[in-house]
Amino acid sequence: MYSELEDISPRKDGTVLKRHVKHGDGKLLPDCSVVRLLAKSVTAGGVDLIAPTALEFTMGNGEVCDALECACCHLTPGEEAIVTCEPSLAVDEALSLKLPENWSDHVEFRVVMMDCIQYPPDKKTMTESERLKLVLERKAVAARLFREGRAALAVQRYSGIVNFLDYPDQLFSDEAARANARELKLICQLNRAACLLKTGDAKRAAVCCTGVLAHHPRNVKALFRRASAHIEMQMYDDALGDIRQCCEIEPQNKDARKLLQGLLRREREAEKLLFSKMASELSPKSREVKRRTHEQTEPPSEVCSSSGVVSPDKALPVVETDLKDQDTAHEPGSPTSEVQLMEQLDLELKATAASSRELVSPSR
Repeated sequence: MYSELEDISPRKDGTVLKRHVKHGDGKLLPDCSVVRLLAKSVTAGGVDLIAPTALEFTMGNGEVCDALECACCHLTPGEEAIVTCEPSLAVDEALSLKLPENWSDHVEFRVVMMDCIQYPPDKKTMTESERLKLVLERKAVAARLFREGRAALAVQRYSGIVNFLDYPDQLFSDEAARANARELKLICQLNRAACLLKTGDAKRAAVCCTGVLAHHPRNVKALFRRASAHIEMQMYDDALGDIRQCCEIEPQNKDARKLLQGLLRREREAEKLLFSKMASELSPKSREVKRRTHEQTEPPSEVCSSSGVVSPDKALPVVETDLKDQDTAHEPGSPTSEVQLMEQLDLELKATAASSRELVSPSR
């Protein structure tokens, strides 16, 4: 008996779904586990795409497609499941799986988590040098995934590093090593925000930046990326506050100055649009149009006659009024044209914000 569909996509947006077929043993496997996965079948549009294939790989390294990476995080050893995903998440070099351009059918994998060949080391038993080495290796993997356009997987890698470095004082005895760990955690938080912005998760990106700013209130990257997130969420006043701080801290920052100019222009246009609407509402022409519209839409009232009360369906007909003067939608300076300008400005702001989302590198 198959289970209900489970959304296992990173953003819970339905792009990767899992249906349980057979129970496994033990617990879910952590990042960096070396596993063997059997792809029993892969189908799309009723067509078999591959023969049964066994794969051996390290979880989280991007050695298999995004759909299988997501699946591995939700499979216990011995478990069998059906994983359904969008075509773009199914292309897999390890399986020699390619799809024609413009392919629209969802892809269905039937997989078995055969076993875990090697578990990652326990950070409690690792030496301090081994901990630092592991962090740097996972950070390099995350940066590679980001460059390859696999931002959702990069988010998971950066999140793992941030969690790993939660308590640097307990992981490192030397103060210099602790300071280095704190800087690495800061960098990974900022890079996680960049990845989240790339995936369209502006809310979580803003949360990441706020976490950084709680400890480093003058961090320009955090301010800029939180401003970018606020723009995506249409929180323009908050974005303006952040970007103004950026320019105060780094007056020569070209990206921040350009974004500030765009936000100030949008603020001016928003005020003009507001005043235009207010003036339109108060104009005699607008009041006359509203009065006529109200008269035409008002339900017919009972009309008295010499013989008594006339029913509503025999009431005097409403005289139709020419309302052509309402059609000002495309006149220069009309509300519609101003709204279109605002939409264009919003697009330009998003493009400007997106132009500065490179990953942060260590300063030492």
